[in-house]
Amino acid sequence: MTGLAAGGGAEPARGPAAEPREHPWLSTGRLSRAARVAAYTLCVWAIWIGVSLILLGPGQGFWVISSPGFALAVLAVPPVFIAVVAAALQRWLTQFVPFTQSLLFGGATYVAAVLAAAVTSLVAAIGAEPCPPGDACAPGVWFDIGVAAFMFLPAILIAGIGYGLALASVTARGTQAFVGALAATLLVAVAVAVTAIAPLIGGGYGATGQPPGSVWE
Repeated sequence: MTGLAAGGGAEPARGPAAEPREHPWLSTGRLSRAARVAAYTLCVWAIWIGVSLILLGPGQGFWVISSPGFALAVLAVPPVFIAVVAAALQRWLTQFVPFTQSLLFGGATYVAAVLAAAVTSLVAAIGAEPCPPGDACAPGVWFDIGVAAFMFLPAILIAGIGYGLALASVTARGTQAFVGALAATLLVAVAVAVTAIAPLIGGGYGATGQPPGSVWE
């Protein structure tokens, strides 16, 4: 088999898992690929957040309606980051079959996120003042990297599924992928809204205006 580079030129495959030449993804523009990855990753990411809030208990979706700007930033930044990673890796990824691409992309996104957190922590540490002896100081760079490595583990699944849906969106099953992702996202969004608003209607938040034991307090 042969694989096609993202730029459109033919090149020899590097392994037996090269993506078939006729796959529609290869004829899709770079900007369109990135946009599709961002859109479908947004759906998967929103579902992940919504299900997590529901599992945390009633009212944990309160921050969505109380801080829409913060909620929008939380929803938008990861998909944009993942789309940038996808655009950067297209020449390499398109040498493999779609399923392998999704697996590799999930792992690559995780590594990129941890590296980004490491660089950010290192820059912050360089610009910080030295900690006086005997004082309680913030954890070091290695601690931050360890926390990021643990917290970003879901990125493997989220990015992999989002990328797989983006690949499917340009095939004959594209409509099914779009409708399924959109329906699931809307269903979870409605569930989060209901769990957040219902206590407000019933006065369950009391004088504080927040759910008891909220993780956002």
